[in-house]
Amino acid sequence: MKSPWGRAFHRGHGILDGFGPRAGAPALDDAAPDGCAIRWRLRAMLSLVAGGTIVMLALLVVLRPQVAHARTLHLSDFCYAVTALSTDDPPGPDAYDCAGPPEEYNTRSLWLRLKRTGAEDADAEAVLIIGNTRFERMEVRFVGVTGKVARYAVAVGDFSEHWRPGSKIAFSDHALNAPLESIVLRVDRLSDVQFLRMNITHDDEAALQFAALAATIGAGLTLLLIGALYNAGLAVAMRSGSAAWQGAWAACVLVWGLIWSQMILAFVPGLAGRTSAQIATFLACLAIFLATASVVSAIREARVPRALRRITAGTGALIGLSGIPLALMRTGPLHLLANIVGILVLGVLVLCAACIVVAWRRGHAPAISLGRAWAVPMLALGSVQVFDTQGMFWGGGSQVIVLYAAAWQTLWLAISTTAKYAHLRNERDRARSAEAIAYRMARQDALTGLGNRLHFIEAAEAMFGAGAGVSPVALLLIDVDRFKAINDGFGHDVGDEVLRCIADTLRRTSPAGFPVARMGGEEFVILTHGLAGGPLAAFAERVRAAVAECRHDVLGDGSRRITVSIGVAETRGQTAYDTLYRMADQALYAAKEAGRNRVNIAAVPNSPAMARPLAPEPDTARPASRVGAPTP
Repeated sequence: MKSPWGRAFHRGHGILDGFGPRAGAPALDDAAPDGCAIRWRLRAMLSLVAGGTIVMLALLVVLRPQVAHARTLHLSDFCYAVTALSTDDPPGPDAYDCAGPPEEYNTRSLWLRLKRTGAEDADAEAVLIIGNTRFERMEVRFVGVTGKVARYAVAVGDFSEHWRPGSKIAFSDHALNAPLESIVLRVDRLSDVQFLRMNITHDDEAALQFAALAATIGAGLTLLLIGALYNAGLAVAMRSGSAAWQGAWAACVLVWGLIWSQMILAFVPGLAGRTSAQIATFLACLAIFLATASVVSAIREARVPRALRRITAGTGALIGLSGIPLALMRTGPLHLLANIVGILVLGVLVLCAACIVVAWRRGHAPAISLGRAWAVPMLALGSVQVFDTQGMFWGGGSQVIVLYAAAWQTLWLAISTTAKYAHLRNERDRARSAEAIAYRMARQDALTGLGNRLHFIEAAEAMFGAGAGVSPVALLLIDVDRFKAINDGFGHDVGDEVLRCIADTLRRTSPAGFPVARMGGEEFVILTHGLAGGPLAAFAERVRAAVAECRHDVLGDGSRRITVSIGVAETRGQTAYDTLYRMADQALYAAKEAGRNRVNIAAVPNSPAMARPLAPEPDTARPASRVGAPTP
């Protein structure tokens, strides 16, 4: 029958291992395109992540290697002795005590002697696996039946080739080349014997166990890395406080996972031993604080009672602060303090759940996604504080459970946040599109598709402001000859077709960069830059000729020509737009009076030249009175 101190020996690290079972719980047991489319795709991705995670965890449980020869070692399996640190040789057989808990070993050397290995195959190589805890130096001696001894040692900052993933240290008796008779373990300056965990297995089974554990931890850390980077990007892009806390939580769990699993030793071997155990303890407490802050920040705008939020945040902060003494303590009642922190962890989980439920019931939409995201990690963290899980997942136990629960939560929130912001972005894009349409409609002539008066005035002001005094600017004012007769003789619908045809002709004839607009009725306008004198006159004549050559099938057989009169005004100085428009209007009036279907160019300001009409084509039509020029 095991003694009380023997039963106490196999209790777990609790929070000291980082998210492990609470101190006092058994830890050493036997191994066992539009918004709708975007939202649909994100939900499908989330379903895949959720399903993949569940399938992976199920496969890890079902397909885990059955280590038939593995044996968990408890303190009752050992006899112990305590000596000075300077002692090199193990005590004699009579110096070991097999009854009673070890005492006064924290500053001395603790010797543990295992008399029987329990291996079914005496010829197989045995591997002693020890969980990393706080010590200064550890030495393992395998004693063969022939008296030969295989001796190995590790120390703080130097685990050599003995470190394994999952916070393990492994020693093999392969150097004995003989059946194993006993094992002697020496630990210098051990912080607490209650956190010492060991098991013994065969070499081939240990290799399979560590390979599976490394793959499992690597996959979990990769998911956390993706989630941490994504949430950090969201926090920066969206300036979201809750996303920042979430990213900090994911990053903290990621670093904790690297240190707890000892993967970090591949890059920083000096962290081996007590240092990594202390850092993992601190990060475990810090991660719980960050998780609490993330929940409280996410429901900040909900109608959750302020007292509940403050108590929750305060409890989380207390757990975070408790990580400092837990990490720094080397002696003393570590297991008692770990018990207290374990109770606080359960309390903060209940408080966070209460905050989420209250926010959810009061209609806070983000609380729904928050509750779904945090349900898995909260259940995982709570269960590992109560139940023994260390035999699961090839010895990774509670740490692997929390690692994957954190990855689940991080990815869930990242995807749900992306869906929310995608919806907001679509709403914003639709609003911008409606605004752009309204802006365009306010500046576009509905009949011809050309710019209207407002559009032209804005374009003219921009051109005058950017190029005044640098490049010659000219304004062509175009009026359809005898348009009233078309409306009266053929109807307004035919008149509209004629205006559309003329507008298309003006658009095709005008080079890119020359604003073309319909000012109202049958009057059009073109604004040019860089043209003056002969080239300007030639351009105006091309416009007039192009309109005259246009066929209008809506006017009977299409043989009737529609002509325009054009008044041109140019400036090479600081002439204002309204002055230029009046000059073009006067030139247009002169073209009408001269017989229509012609171009008339006004004199350049500050020039003695008068308006000079181009030679018109023969036109026997009766002149029409000029309607007053519109005010620009």
